[in-house]
This record gives sequence, C-alpha cells and structure tokens, in this order.
Amino acid sequence: MVALSAIVAAAWYGALLLQRDAGLTTFGYDQAYFQQLVWNLDRGNGFVSSWGQGSFLGLHFEPLLALPAAIELVWPDPRVLSLLAAGSLGALVAAAYAFLSALTGRPALAAALAAPLPLWPAVQEATRANFHPETIGLGAALMAGWAALGGRRWLMWALAVLALSAKEDQGWNLLVVGLAVSAVSAAPEVRGLGRRLVVLGLAWGLVVIGLLMPLIRFGRHVDTDSYYSWLASASPGAILHALTLPAGWLAAMAMLACCGGLPLLRPAWLALAAPPMAADLLSAHGPQPLLHLQYALPLVVPVLAAAALAARRLTAGPWVAVLAVVPALLGLVLGSLPPAPGNPDPGAFSRPPALARLQACTGAVSASAPVAADDPLTVRLASRPSVRELTKAGPDDYLVVDRQALLPAYVDRAARARLLAESGRQALCDDGRFLVLGPWRSDA
Repeated sequence: MVALSAIVAAAWYGALLLQRDAGLTTFGYDQAYFQQLVWNLDRGNGFVSSWGQGSFLGLHFEPLLALPAAIELVWPDPRVLSLLAAGSLGALVAAAYAFLSALTGRPALAAALAAPLPLWPAVQEATRANFHPETIGLGAALMAGWAALGGRRWLMWALAVLALSAKEDQGWNLLVVGLAVSAVSAAPEVRGLGRRLVVLGLAWGLVVIGLLMPLIRFGRHVDTDSYYSWLASASPGAILHALTLPAGWLAAMAMLACCGGLPLLRPAWLALAAPPMAADLLSAHGPQPLLHLQYALPLVVPVLAAAALAARRLTAGPWVAVLAVVPALLGLVLGSLPPAPGNPDPGAFSRPPALARLQACTGAVSASAPVAADDPLTVRLASRPSVRELTKAGPDDYLVVDRQALLPAYVDRAARARLLAESGRQALCDDGRFLVLGPWRSDA
C-alpha cells in the first residue's frame, strides 16, 4: 500500500506539474528564482540571481540546490525542478512509513498514517508551490530518525546532513525526530543517537540562523526582513490577533484531522508544532499565516511524530479505517490540486502546450541578453544572466509578453498595462499571443 501510494503520488504530482510547465502557467515566484540559481551554480557563479543582491544563502540557507544543479548539467531544463518536486513528495510517503513503523512497531498503523500523505490538503498546497528544497529535507529528516532507531550511525549522520542542507529551519525537524527516538528506544546506544540528533538540530539553528546567515547578509536587506519587521512596533493585541488567525488554525486542524486526531492524544508532543506554527502566523507574507503553498511543511514532522507516539498505545483496527477515509475526504474537499474543486488557479492545469510557440518567438533574443517577461514566462527564460518580471523592466531589457498569460495576484496589472502602452521599443516577434520587444530606443 505504501509503495503504491508513493509511486502514484509521484506520477500524479509529476503529470500535473509538467502539464502546468507545458502550458506556461507555472508561476515565476519561486520557480524562476530557483531555476536561475541553479543555472548560475552550473556556471560557477555561486548562489546568486537577478532577484536579489549578494548570496542567496543569506536569505535561505539551501546548499541542497547543488542537487538540481548537478542534474541540469546533464539535462539543462527547468522541468528538472518539477520532477524533483514530484519525486520528493512521493518519496516522503516512503520515508514517513519507514520512520513511523520503526517508531511505533506497528506497520499497519504506520502505513495508515503515511500512505494518505499525498491527499493531505497541506501536501497538495506544497505541490502547488512546485519545487522547494525543504520537501527533500523532510524525507531526509524522517529517514535519519529511521536510521537512528536501527542503530545505523553513519547513515543517520549522512541523512541528517542532507536534511540540514535543504533549508535553515530543518534543524527543528531533526530535533523533533531525535526527541522521539530517544523517548521510545530502550537501547542506550539508540537513545544516544537520538540525543545527538537533538543537539545537532539545536546547534544548526543557533549557528546557521543566528550567526552564519547574518554574516552572509552583512547588513543587506532580504525579502524575509519584511515578514517580521512589523513585530518591532506591534501591540500585544496585534500580536494576539495574528496568533489567532482562524484561517491558519483551520489549515492546521485539517492536518490533525488527516491523522485521525491522534496528535491531540499526545499534547506535549504536539506542542513541538507550536514554534513553526507561530512563525507562520506572525509572518506578514500573505500565504504564510494561511499555511498555503509550502508554509505548512514545517508542521508535518511534529504532527506525524505526535500521531505515531499516540498510536503506540492504540489498537490498530479501528484507526486504520479512519486514517484511510478522512484524508481522502479532506483532500477532495479542501485540496488545491485536480480533481479537488478548490484549485485557486483555474485553468493552470488545463492550458494546451505552448512552449514550442514561445521558443519560436524568442529565438531571435540572445541567450545572454537581459530579459523582462510576464511572470509565468520567467521560468522558461531564467537560464540567462539577467531575467526579471515584466513590470521591473529596464531600458536595456528585451520584453517578452504573453497576451494570454495566467498572471498571479502579486503582479501589478496596472504597471504592466502602462509599460506595454509605452512607445520606443521595436517589435521583434508578434505571433498573436507572444510579443517580443527590443530594448528601448530614444529615436523609435
């Protein structure tokens, strides 16, 4: 059941994401950002992109981006990121089963918890967000716990390092996994491995988040600064209001329901989900307090660990049925991927392929030329030294416009219309849908 779920999930996710790529409806934020980082890594430029100054590692510490960079040395295509997203979320099923089975000693309950993971609304949201390294980190952290429970010391360390390389916040997942390992094992050696995971997770957070990333930034402003800067002058009432945002709590309760409510039976362990939950709720970044896109992922490991530790005390039979039915129902009702009706991007997964048409129209633009393009087009145009969203265009940029673009809400449509109404740029290609304009010329 677990293997089938993992395979079907990877195939389902992969088909949806590749269909979105082919229809040019994959949003540039964050896919184009990651693609240009990968492209720069392959050219020895380091962790840099057009979307920010300095090293990306000061914004998010994600050395794991070297993995897609290595793959794109062989197949230089942005679809590598989509396939990695699908594969990592499918592999999460197998990793969750391995850890939960070793932790509980109850394979049936572990399978009932792990197999429906692809149906969780939170996991569907993460898939809609496409590639993020932390999806690989989740599976690696769970597998590190599995290795520790089996006394596989060196494998545990390798998997722990892999998890930590995915993002700066993965230390918390290792802490949760390590606490669970040290709590359930009767073997002193295994408990010691669990404690080492806890220490490693804490040390990683203190050193990387508290010291290394600020040094990399060296006073430079990064996007995440604006997420929490409001707290400096916030009143206690404003903070309380943010922490009690109903939409975020409803998303979290859906995760608990997908575990049959089991985490509620171990409230002390469920409390380990409180820090990442508070970080989500206190963020001023639109999707984060709603636990949309990838922002619910930091809660997955604490919720699964609490559910597993509760399951150790229960009879498997009745709960297997609950855990099989509830996630399926919630996924169909609250999910954001087809066939669920709640997809917030209508048409994103049903547009006909248009990549060949785009490539034909942009063929005259040099691979080294700076480009400003409609947001979904930046994913396909990110493999170049300079690319930006259309409304941020400079005078030397080539403009690539999609008259049928499925634009995300964060695009300034009025600014886009003003830019396209300006004169001074020569049309290099216009096939009725795609329009390519040259750099601005004062004599045009």
